[in-house]
Amino acid sequence: MPREYTVDRFIRQIHDALVGAGAVTEGEFSLLPPPPNVPGDLGLPCFAMAKRLRQAPPAIAADLAVRVDFSACSRVGAVGAQGPYLNFSLEPRALAHSVLAEV
Repeated sequence: MPREYTVDRFIRQIHDALVGAGAVTEGEFSLLPPPPNVPGDLGLPCFAMAKRLRQAPPAIAADLAVRVDFSACSRVGAVGAQGPYLNFSLEPRALAHSVLAEV
């Protein structure tokens, strides 16, 4: 079994929160690095959901930003919508703890 690193667990937590809650289908889940001027470590483009939900991607991102919830012990620190993207940031303390444990 391949080793799971901090960023893998970060992605899995986002996946489980969105796909597990039915907010995003498995085929719609695709994380990308956000543009340089956008705060966040990874972003979910909401274009694929637009047709199914019959909403504009920025509206979908804004809705998901307030609906998605991560526990206090999550690696996800911040969630925010910027245009058609839902952006996620690593929680700095969890990141430091996890990376030091890996080292």
